[in-house]
Amino acid sequence: MTEQQTANAHNSLCVAFLKEEHWRKAMNHCDAAIELVSYNWRFFNNRGNIYLGLGQPELALREYNKGLKISPNAGTLLVNMRLAENQLASSSSYHRSVKSADDQSPDGGGSSHNTGTTDRRDDSHN
Repeated sequence: MTEQQTANAHNSLCVAFLKEEHWRKAMNHCDAAIELVSYNWRFFNNRGNIYLGLGQPELALREYNKGLKISPNAGTLLVNMRLAENQLASSSSYHRSVKSADDQSPDGGGSSHNTGTTDRRDDSHN
C-alpha cells in the first residue's frame, strides 16, 4: 500500500471509531493519517469532530481552521465550524448563568450546581 492508501485506511478507521464514540481509538487513527498525509483537509475535519464530540469546541475549531488552510472552500468544514462556535457560545453562556446564579444564592452557592459536564464513553479500558 502507498502512504496515501495507508492514510486513507487510518482515516476510515478514525471515522468508524468516531461514529461509535470510541474517542481515543478514533484520535489515534486520525493522528496516524495526518502523520502520513498532512494535506488532506478531511483528516483535520475528522479530528475536529472528535474534539467536538468530546465537548472541546476550541480544539475542534483549531482543527477545522487547519483544514480550511488546505481547502478554503470546503463547505463541510464551514458547517462544522459553526457547530463548534455554537457549542462554545452555548457553553460560555451556560457557565456565565451558573456563576450568576451562584453569586445570588443565599448560601454562596458553588457546591450544588450542575457543572454541565457530560459523561462520555471512555474506551481506555477496551
